[in-house]
Amino acid sequence: MGTHALCMNHPNSPWHMKPVYGWRLYSDGSLDALLADENKAAMTPILLGDTCLYSAHARHQTVYFFQRHIANRILEEDPATLDALAMMVVASD
Repeated sequence: MGTHALCMNHPNSPWHMKPVYGWRLYSDGSLDALLADENKAAMTPILLGDTCLYSAHARHQTVYFFQRHIANRILEEDPATLDALAMMVVASD
């Protein structure tokens, strides 16, 4: 997987890093990521069209996208990466 979504629902709630399984392009030009609900995943690998896939923006209030190497640094809690992420999140509020 290349792109990952950092999903947040409320400023004080935990965030979740999820792999992006696909994209939807809407007629108005907006783009949305397809993420997997792991509780509904019946088979692996997860493929486009699986019923466990859902729209990122339909379920999560805030979504940031990162490529795999940055997502891994976030998951590893790299101090410099987390500092940059904190500044990015504060700046977008």
